Amino acid sequence: MKGAVFVSLCSAEPHRAIVNGRLRDRQLAFAARIFRECSPEDVRILVTHHPLVRPPDGGLDHILPGSGVLLDSFREMGVELILSGHLHRSYVVESCGGDIAHVHSGTAMSNRGRMAEKGRNSLNVLEIAAHEIVVTPHWFEDDQDRFVARAPTSIARHS
Repeated sequence: MKGAVFVSLCSAEPHRAIVNGRLRDRQLAFAARIFRECSPEDVRILVTHHPLVRPPDGGLDHILPGSGVLLDSFREMGVELILSGHLHRSYVVESCGGDIAHVHSGTAMSNRGRMAEKGRNSLNVLEIAAHEIVVTPHWFEDDQDRFVARAPTSIARHS
């Protein structure tokens, strides 16, 4: 592993009141160009506001429309990791093919946490090694006045 290349795509559509977001063809073309120009040894990380996979906790949350086609495109680009937010709770899952890790963040700065994180603040710390990605969620503990690490999740890298 040489380094990491991050591509952030704005999936929000605030002027159209679309809750579950959108990605445009020009954004995909931009991501493809950037990832094509990076070293094959670099970890390719995509950042979007909206998730591309459903949370494992059974929420009825919407994901980006056309997520199956989008995930196929990101696979072709060699994306290994997708970081997202929007749902105000953290989770870690792999895409259906098991080849792209998805790390969804909770909310570190507001009290809008949802589901198990209702009213809580959380953040994720990621460690990317040659053969795995380790995600350690941290939840703010009022009685300790700090973020406290919870059980980490390890995801095998498939590069």
